[in-house]
Amino acid sequence: FTIWRCAIANPVSRMDTEYLKKLGIDDINKLRKTDYEPVYTAHYDKERSIEELYKSLQNESPDVPGDFELSSLTTGDILQINKDGQNQCYFRDKDDFKEIEGFTRQIEQEKEKEKLR
Repeated sequence: FTIWRCAIANPVSRMDTEYLKKLGIDDINKLRKTDYEPVYTAHYDKERSIEELYKSLQNESPDVPGDFELSSLTTGDILQINKDGQNQCYFRDKDDFKEIEGFTRQIEQEKEKEKLR
């Protein structure tokens, strides 16, 4: 899995869907991969649910990986999971994850361009 964090956001304000609407972004599928950067990558155990993974990446969790140096997986982050060769991306909103197909498409398009080089 990979955690993507917005590279242009004010780190004090966490971007939930309500905040994005104030910025004029009414659909999370319009988020651009170019505005995000990968900040952490690790193996994903496909037996774990996304919520279990989220809980394990909180600072107070005893399951935090030793190499995890972020404050935590937080609102506004995008979680990219590769399950059996298929990417799926999820936007962390205030209380849950929302699938973000537009971000996944951008990752897939970039992979296709790399193959052609």
